[in-house]
Amino acid sequence: MATAVLFGGRRLAGIIFTLLSLVHVANSVYRTAHLDILREYYEGGLEDAAEKKKECENWLKLQAHKFEDEMDEFTPKLKELKAAAQNSSSLDGLSSALTDLLVKKRKDFIEAKKAFEEEIQEIWDFIKVQEYGDD
Repeated sequence: MATAVLFGGRRLAGIIFTLLSLVHVANSVYRTAHLDILREYYEGGLEDAAEKKKECENWLKLQAHKFEDEMDEFTPKLKELKAAAQNSSSLDGLSSALTDLLVKKRKDFIEAKKAFEEEIQEIWDFIKVQEYGDD
């Protein structure tokens, strides 16, 4: 308890909130908006599908920037936690567990981003075949 007071309950709560934000961003990368590209093609044609594809790509870039910004914000807080944990047996293991979680979330985010990009490209390739044939 003395360590929590020494470390600052609000500071620890801020670190945990930031970590939860990172988890949310990483989990929200994969969504079905890329299927809207296909719908736009059938409803409005190639130009509408190209616009929707660009929207999806821009959304993905925005999510990547947001994730990296939050990671940049979290890193100094994690260093503070590690420094505080060195003097506390009650926080022992917390900083390494958070570091492991952070590494896992970064890996999950990168994998989800890559899958989303690949699905966009697969759908776009399908649309091009529909539009121009098998060339």
